[in-house]
Amino acid sequence: LLAGGLFAAARFAIWTWRMMRTQLVVTTRRVMLESGLFARQATEFPLEEIGSLHVEQTAVGHMLDVGDMVIVCEAGTRRQAIVMALPSPA
Repeated sequence: LLAGGLFAAARFAIWTWRMMRTQLVVTTRRVMLESGLFARQATEFPLEEIGSLHVEQTAVGHMLDVGDMVIVCEAGTRRQAIVMALPSPA
């Protein structure tokens, strides 16, 4: 039981750190998502290629006022990026 609690606490700490190190940058020409703990990764979507944005929110996420935002790019190869645990998503 103690090992399970320690494991859950460690996973939550890593998840929290990762969410704090994620940035969503919106400009007049593009949307960029930058993340990473030790090595930075960036995904870029030109505004004209974004087909849809939607928010997914679980019951627990609604109580905590967080949700996941999904950015879908329709041009070329269909790709998407998910911004997890976005505060006040609606």
